[in-house]
Amino acid sequence: MNNEIGGRLAELEHASTDFRALMRDITPERFTWSPAPGVWSIGLCIEHLIVVGDLFAQSIDRSVRHARKRQKFFASGSNHYQYGFLGRWFIRVMEPPVKLKARAPRKYVPPSRLTFAEAESRFLSMQDHLRRAFASADGLNLAKVRMRSPATPLIRLQLGVWLGVIAAHERRHICQARRLVQMEAFSKK
Repeated sequence: MNNEIGGRLAELEHASTDFRALMRDITPERFTWSPAPGVWSIGLCIEHLIVVGDLFAQSIDRSVRHARKRQKFFASGSNHYQYGFLGRWFIRVMEPPVKLKARAPRKYVPPSRLTFAEAESRFLSMQDHLRRAFASADGLNLAKVRMRSPATPLIRLQLGVWLGVIAAHERRHICQARRLVQMEAFSKK
């Protein structure tokens, strides 16, 4: 397996482990607690990850199928890919701690329907879908295959960049949920 994809798959597995640990630390009441109006609860953070992860897994599947159908962009020799400034910037701003706050695009806003009881199975199911999508890109040149953002189709980046963005995005929001757990008001809930 390509070293970059293998590394990204390990990052997804680490996010799943962090998610399980987070869920052990909370109750159904704490799952929906928010410190202030407009601030996402742990449940909304998790639901957002599920929405975004499912959309990206579908986009990756389409991009990989298209690249394979056209029999283009297969990797040759190196497993090390170079990405442009914009791609590296996208990954960097997703990484925790948050350096750049932004509103989630409308398509990524969680609908607030996820319950505590279904959170674990839904999140882990989405993670499985992402893992399969990432693995399906093995053998492709991740710097040559392009993919559009599911929320902002004008943004078109290299597939390898998107894999990095998704992994960093998961770390970002699991870290956000962890910060809620660490708040004093949370422990009184």
